[in-house]
Amino acid sequence: MTQASDWQGGVGRAWAEEWQRTDRTFAQLTPALLAAIAAQPGATVLDIGCGAGELSLALAAARPQAHVRGGRVGRPGCRRATARGRSGPGPLRVGRCRGLG
Repeated sequence: MTQASDWQGGVGRAWAEEWQRTDRTFAQLTPALLAAIAAQPGATVLDIGCGAGELSLALAAARPQAHVRGGRVGRPGCRRATARGRSGPGPLRVGRCRGLG
């Protein structure tokens, strides 16, 4: 099992650098998650463990009026998701989960 410190180092860097591959891997699950989330009311969505932002970006596109917040432990992935969110389809904020690492 990876520890929070692993996500700050090599594990986190690998996920941040391989974001395109992980996006492809998780993309098959994303439509089902979007459908389940669409059935829920609310203007704020929190994606805990958002990786490089694939689901968070899809949520921002699907719910442009919502405030989408991605959270993760590792700084490398957080930086990648934040950069992707700047050019994304809707309002997206990504932050490091406080107290986890």
